[in-house]
Amino acid sequence: MIALLRALSGLILWAGAFSLIYGLQGLLCSPQVSGWTSALRYDGRELLIGTWLLCLALLSWLTLRLWRGRTKESLLEWLGPILALTGFVATLFTGFPVVVATTCA
Repeated sequence: MIALLRALSGLILWAGAFSLIYGLQGLLCSPQVSGWTSALRYDGRELLIGTWLLCLALLSWLTLRLWRGRTKESLLEWLGPILALTGFVATLFTGFPVVVATTCA
């Protein structure tokens, strides 16, 4: 069971990162929070980009750790780093609109 969780951890972290980034964007675009951020001259874009970069750093660390921590060549040991890399690339592409698009349109 632990090997299966280790193998799926990259995709689980991608799902968490996706939910965190776009949930945070929805929260920052809500009328209650946007009133606070406009008074502070802060639109929350820096927070979104920082969250995206933090998630990318976490997934890259996980990919390297799973790649170096392989002890035997079983399917789940081989699948762990591949799915962690897939989660990294998915986070890169699904979080990229946060960087290039406006925060609230």
